[in-house]
Amino acid sequence: MTDMTRKESNYEAIEQILTDGNLQALTPQQRVEYVQRLCESVGVNPMTRPFQFIKFQGKAVLYATKACTDQLRKIHGVSIEITRNVIEDGCIIVHAKAIDASGRVDEDMGVIDCERLRGDAMVNARMKALTKAKRRVTLSICGLSVLDESELHSMPQHERVTTPAPAEEKSSVDPRDALRAIKAKIEEGRPKVKPKPVAVAPKKAAPKKVAPETVEAVVSASSAGSFEYEPIPEIPGGVS
Repeated sequence: MTDMTRKESNYEAIEQILTDGNLQALTPQQRVEYVQRLCESVGVNPMTRPFQFIKFQGKAVLYATKACTDQLRKIHGVSIEITRNVIEDGCIIVHAKAIDASGRVDEDMGVIDCERLRGDAMVNARMKALTKAKRRVTLSICGLSVLDESELHSMPQHERVTTPAPAEEKSSVDPRDALRAIKAKIEEGRPKVKPKPVAVAPKKAAPKKVAPETVEAVVSASSAGSFEYEPIPEIPGGVS
């Protein structure tokens, strides 16, 4: 694929996102980058997984999770008041009113079908309707027009899309070669110390060999001269 073809493909994917919100044309890595940019723009922490994807009617659509709406309420100082919570015509209807830190007011509602529900199922439905109203009004007052997680139950035949992390490229370098290269670099950076010269004791000269005839001549001369004494002079007036 040439650079021109790759750019055209990227432009087509961007066009689908801007026109109908379809993220199907994005690769998993591009979806990760898209979510990170979106988190930066609204100020939420991407590590809490505030956004997820679903496949619905042939499109990959983004939706906000509970982590997203909880963080948005804290960031924008949103307080919510439940103004109406009734059961009418077999439906649970909850109206929620939101006020942000600047005093701006917004309202929204959550509706759950409860005509055939009884007991625990009815209790869960009422809690879902309350949660749905709170999350919808939170997204509305914060200016984020995406689906909420509580609305997925009303979208039949939807499929959650997992976005795996980009695959790590395997290195062809042998770890042992890399270790040897690192050790060589470390050795190159160390200052080289010249070894001190070691004092070497001078070698003793070997004794000269003397011929046996010479030794005998010296001994004979020494013996002959050792028995020759000079006469002692007489002392005048000495004892006779």
